[in-house]
Amino acid sequence: MKRLLAYQFLVLVLIFSLQSWTKADDISDFQIEGISIGDSALDFFSINEIKNNSMNFFKSKRFTPVQNDQLSFFTTYDAVDFVYRTGDKEYIIHELAGVLYYENNVEDCYVKLREIETEMDKIFPFTKKNPEMTFKHRNDPTQKSLVTDIEYVFNNGDSVQLACYDYSEEHGSQDHLSVALATKEIYDFYINEAYK
Repeated sequence: MKRLLAYQFLVLVLIFSLQSWTKADDISDFQIEGISIGDSALDFFSINEIKNNSMNFFKSKRFTPVQNDQLSFFTTYDAVDFVYRTGDKEYIIHELAGVLYYENNVEDCYVKLREIETEMDKIFPFTKKNPEMTFKHRNDPTQKSLVTDIEYVFNNGDSVQLACYDYSEEHGSQDHLSVALATKEIYDFYINEAYK
C-alpha cells in the first residue's frame, strides 16, 4: 500500500512539474530539478562531480555525457544526466535529462511513459510529435536492449524526448525512464555522429 501511495504521489509530482511548462516559449525555459538547457553545469555540480561522473559511451568525442545519481537536491528524479561540449570550461548544458530507475520492473516505465505523453500532448498541441517507436539501442553490441521513445520537435529543431530503456542482461545497465530536453545540435549529433 505504501508503495502504491508513493507511486501515485510521484505521478502527481511529475504531472504538476510538466504543467509548469505550458508558459515556456522555448527549450531553455524548461527545467529539470531547477536546471535548464544553456545553464552552466558549474552552477549545480562541482568540477569533481562532473569529472567523476563523466561517461565515455559516444564514439565521437565532440560532446561529453555526465550522469549524477541521487544528489541531495533532486526531488523528482533518481538521476540527472546532461551533455556538454568536450573542452568547454564553462560546461554549458546542451542536453538535460531527468531519469527514473525501474529495477526489474520495466513495465511500470511504459505506464509512466504514457501518462507523461498524455500531459505532453496537452502542453504541446501544435508541436510536431514523432509517434512512439521501439528500436534496438545503438550502444548495445548484443542488439538485445530496446528503447521505446516519443519525441516532440519544435520549429527550431530543439526537442523533448520521453523514453523507456529496457536493457538486456548482457548489457547490464539499469532499466529507466528518461525525460530529456535537447538542442537541435545535440539531436543532430545523436543521429549523425555520436555512435558512428
